[in-house]
Amino acid sequence: MDGGRGEGARKLGVLDYLDRETVRAYDETLKKVRDDEIRQSLQLFRNNHAKMADQLDDVAERMGWRRETPSESFRSFFFEHTQIIRNAKDEDEALEGLLLIEQANLGECRRTLAAGPPLGAADIVRQMCTFEERDVDYLAKHVRPMTGLTAVAHEAQSGKGAWDMSVQELYVMLSGLRFMDEQTANAYDAALPKAASDEVSGQLQLFRDDHKRHVKAIDNLLEKMGTTPQLATGELQQYLFEAIGLIGRAKDQDDALERLLLLERANSAEYESVSRANIPNEEAMRLIEQHHLDEQHHTAWVELHTPIAVGYGSQSAPRVGEDPTSTPGL
Repeated sequence: MDGGRGEGARKLGVLDYLDRETVRAYDETLKKVRDDEIRQSLQLFRNNHAKMADQLDDVAERMGWRRETPSESFRSFFFEHTQIIRNAKDEDEALEGLLLIEQANLGECRRTLAAGPPLGAADIVRQMCTFEERDVDYLAKHVRPMTGLTAVAHEAQSGKGAWDMSVQELYVMLSGLRFMDEQTANAYDAALPKAASDEVSGQLQLFRDDHKRHVKAIDNLLEKMGTTPQLATGELQQYLFEAIGLIGRAKDQDDALERLLLLERANSAEYESVSRANIPNEEAMRLIEQHHLDEQHHTAWVELHTPIAVGYGSQSAPRVGEDPTSTPGL
């Protein structure tokens, strides 16, 4: 197989694997969902993933390409996150896990489209990106934020937001976002020793400083509102402390960035979820929107600098321009 054919087969193999495994994730999520309207939407999204995978199979067969499979680390990522959904205590936890998987899908789909989709698959990849944007948007609207509220309405009839946030709920949300920003700054500190170049090190420091700036801005806003940050939930603390520990134990830059990517996607999803509300404070609303833009920028940069295959491959995965057939494990 020549380099061009190999690259095309590799891309199709990764996208096909993403779709097949996401179908499994949807199957596990559907077991947890009790809301009939959400179940119907998720079933549609699940079937779209299965359909896209079948179409990618058809292209590979038509082009005579040997099926390429992802690395063991990439498989482990999906296994871990499917287990999170499988072990979820309720619908909200399952949807949170599914949102992270779908954000990973959207990132890989966009990257494939930007780099040039495989011959004969351009229309399919464009359709996949459209589906992924829809899926991520829907899940972000319906997921419960991780910051401590126990009950959130779904979409309001007005369309202005997913739910009406009280002032007390705003305190809880801002406190949770503050804790996420504070701990993500610590995660960047843990990742800095793994940086393999001055360029990467400099960018990580800038992003760390963004998160510290977010913390200070939220502190200032809470002080204006006459309150102080509340303690984050035990679940949120455990999630972030474990994430930082994994980054600190990373074996190299790629491994550290893979873990940072997952954390930044969680941050972006959290800000997205909170921003869906009708927030009873104009300054808080603007602040959350600004921070959400920062999180999207962080996610895009880290995603671009992780190993190929959504950043969840391993050192065995080929880099851009390498012949996949020369590297075992993919």
